[in-house]
Amino acid sequence: AQLVNGRRRIDNNSRREGFEDNRTPFGKILRGELPAHILHEDHDVLCFRDIAPVQEFHALVIPKRRIEHCGCVGHSDVPLLRHMEAVALQALQAEYPALDVSAARAANVVSLGYHKPPFITVHHLHLHCIYPMPAPWYFPLARLLSFPQQYGRFYHGSDSVIEEARAAAAVT
Repeated sequence: AQLVNGRRRIDNNSRREGFEDNRTPFGKILRGELPAHILHEDHDVLCFRDIAPVQEFHALVIPKRRIEHCGCVGHSDVPLLRHMEAVALQALQAEYPALDVSAARAANVVSLGYHKPPFITVHHLHLHCIYPMPAPWYFPLARLLSFPQQYGRFYHGSDSVIEEARAAAAVT
């Protein structure tokens, strides 16, 4: 295992079939072509540590079905979005068993969010789970814009993305 930001990085990724059409870096992870520290996998999602973490705990949850970004989700995706959120919180709880995750979310020390254009580096929907927040004061400005201390125009909380997806059905 190698060290990434002072933490041991484990590559426990394995080959999976059926993701040949996904040419994103996450498609390569799904195919097992890139290393990844997998925290959870089931039929619908894959959860792994971010390769460039912004905090002690920074995991990503991706759907195995490719969706470009959170602006592309609709009412039928609400169960998937809820599942992604639950998986992220389970991974956090597994890493910090003594953490009261509900209290940490209420105190805004856990960030569950999605980027919106133009702050999308991988065009495959991914939920960030970051703990603890806020980021250190020495956090580089570019990273603060990508991962702000509060949700905003380009980084939306999981709850608001789920609500937007639910509301999309009312509009159509």
